[in-house]
Amino acid sequence: MASACHPNQAGNADLGTCQEQTDRFCPEGGEWIIPVSTDTSVDYENSAFGPTECTTSPVAGAGGARSFTLEEVRTLLLLDPTIESDNAGRGVRNAETNFYTDAGVETLSTTINGVPVELRATPVSFHWNYGDGTAPRVTHVGGHAQAEFNTPTPTSHVYEETGEYTVTLTTVYIGEYREADGDWVLIPGTITLDAAPVTADIWRTVTRNVAEDCAADPSAWGCTGPIEAPDAP
Repeated sequence: MASACHPNQAGNADLGTCQEQTDRFCPEGGEWIIPVSTDTSVDYENSAFGPTECTTSPVAGAGGARSFTLEEVRTLLLLDPTIESDNAGRGVRNAETNFYTDAGVETLSTTINGVPVELRATPVSFHWNYGDGTAPRVTHVGGHAQAEFNTPTPTSHVYEETGEYTVTLTTVYIGEYREADGDWVLIPGTITLDAAPVTADIWRTVTRNVAEDCAADPSAWGCTGPIEAPDAP
């Protein structure tokens, strides 16, 4: 026995290559979401993926309650990904502005016809459009908050001009179910959900020497965040 890619998803670009699936779903010391059989007689010496290969063989379910549809997974798990951002979407041109999503693995346990059933939705790709005319970006991680200014993350973006830009995100999930702690069964197809758009508010920087103490006067120049600087004479 060896572990490999999700059944019926070998050609699905949203899940990436076998190696990407290994990295995302089965880190070192973990367990695969779906175990499958692999022909160990195959010579993998020149394979980029080592002793794993993509497979199109279906995984049999426990066969107790019933099968599920992707629409049932979407509605029962209340999938509703959102776009989050550092500094409420405010950023500076030519610096990293960080956006990320709260989308993650969602599960639900229930009982149908007396059989314990679990549903699972796993995000496998995130399609970002930053609204400034640059090419959309596809990532296999949802990103994360970043406290440090101008620090790149997998989902941050650099705007070259000031202005307000509409940021959109499409998240692609796979759906699975299992009965009574049996094997996870992959539901054919994917779930595609759009998050509510957010605004990136991009500013330019102006350097000025000031004597005010923000602790003593929080309303002083530069203490309240981005402001409009007067035009130079």
